Amino acid sequence: MRFLYILILFFLFLPSGSAAERQGGQKAWILETPGGEILSATNPNATMTPASILKILTSLYALETLGPDYRISTSISKDKENFLVIGASADPLLTSNPIRDMVNRLAASTPERNFQGIIIDISNFEKKLPVDGINPLSRRSYNAPLTPFAVNFNSVAFKTEKGHFISAENETPLLPMVMTPVRDSRLASGRIALPSDNDFPMHYAAAMLRYFLEEAGFTFEKTETAFRYSAPAIPDILLLTYASPFTVTDIVHQLMAFSNNYVANKLLLATALQDASHTGPLSLEKAGIYFSDYIKNKLGIEGFVVEEGSGLSRKNQITAREMLKALHAFSPYMSLMRRESQGWFKTGTLSDVRTRAGYLRGPHGWYPYVLMTHGENDAYPLYLNILRKEARTGRSLSSSGSGMAPDNPARN
Repeated sequence: MRFLYILILFFLFLPSGSAAERQGGQKAWILETPGGEILSATNPNATMTPASILKILTSLYALETLGPDYRISTSISKDKENFLVIGASADPLLTSNPIRDMVNRLAASTPERNFQGIIIDISNFEKKLPVDGINPLSRRSYNAPLTPFAVNFNSVAFKTEKGHFISAENETPLLPMVMTPVRDSRLASGRIALPSDNDFPMHYAAAMLRYFLEEAGFTFEKTETAFRYSAPAIPDILLLTYASPFTVTDIVHQLMAFSNNYVANKLLLATALQDASHTGPLSLEKAGIYFSDYIKNKLGIEGFVVEEGSGLSRKNQITAREMLKALHAFSPYMSLMRRESQGWFKTGTLSDVRTRAGYLRGPHGWYPYVLMTHGENDAYPLYLNILRKEARTGRSLSSSGSGMAPDNPARN
C-alpha cells in the first residue's frame, strides 16, 4: 500500500511540462480544513469544465432566491371565449401524479365542465429554449429537450408485455402519439427523450393534460390545443393556482440524487422567472445572466462562465478555488447531496471529464473539496483516494497544501 501511494504521488505532482499535460490531460483540486486552511491544492486557479457539479450552484441559486420551502405554482384560468388556459410555470416535477391532483382540485374548485378548448399560455418564456450540449438526435433521457411547457421530464417510460408496448408507469398512459419514437428506439423497455422537432414535447404535454382533464369529466368543443405566445388584452379569470406538492428543497434533493439535466435547467428557469431583475419573455440565455449576477454578487465568485444550468455544456467554466466558495455557501444544505461513508458529494461526468465536489469527514469536522479532471479518467479515482486519505488524517500527503481560503462556514 505504501508503494502504491508513492507511485500515485509521483504522477500527481509531475511538473507542468509533463507528457500527460502535453497530451491534453488536466487536473485541478482543492481540499480545505474546517478552519479554512488549504490542506491540499493542485492547479486550483485553472479554469475547468465543471460538468454536473454545476448543479450545486444552480441549486444554491434556487434555494437562496426562492427559499427552501417555496413551491412552484401553475395557474389555470378561463378566457373571455371560455377556453381553459393553463399557464406554463417551468415546474420541473410536473409529472402524472401532480397533474391528476391538479385536475382533481380544479374539478373541486369550479362547477364548470364544458369549455371551448384548451390554451397553453407560454408567454412568460421564449418559444425555443436550446441547450448547448444536448444532442437533438439522441433519445437518451439525459438529452431530453427543454421546452416552456413540459410534463414527465420530456420523456416517456415504456416496457413490453405480451408483445405489446405499455407504459412502465402505472400513473402514466402510453399515448398513441409516442408510439413512433418508442418503436424507433428499438428498445424493449426503458425511458427515452421525446423528439424535439415540431414542438413535439409541448404537444405531448398538452395531450397528457387533456387526457387527465377528460378522465375527470371535463369536455372540450375543440380537439386541438392552442398555444398562446403573448399576454391577452383582456385578463383571464383565475380558476385555480396549483402549488406543487414538492418544495425547492425536494427538487434539489432529487437533483442531487439523480442529476437530471432537464430538472436542473427547468429549476434555473423557474428561479429566474422570480428574479427581481426579470422582465419580458424568459430565455435560457437571460436566465444565465441572472444566475451569473447572483454567483458574482452574492457569492463573490469571479470569472464564472455559465451557458446553462445542468453542466451539459463544455462552455460552462469555473476554477476549483471558486467552486470552493459555492461549497461554503451550500454547507447548510449538504445533507441534500448523495451520502457516502466519509461524507456528502456530487459528481459530474462528460466523455473525458470527471468532477466531484462535496464534504469529507475528517478529524476536525467537514473538509470541503473540489476535484476536476479533463482527459484523465483513469487517474481520477487515484486523485480522489488521495483527497479522502488527506481529509481522514487531516494531513497533506504533499507539500502542495498551503495558504488560506475564503471563510468556510462548513464546520462541525
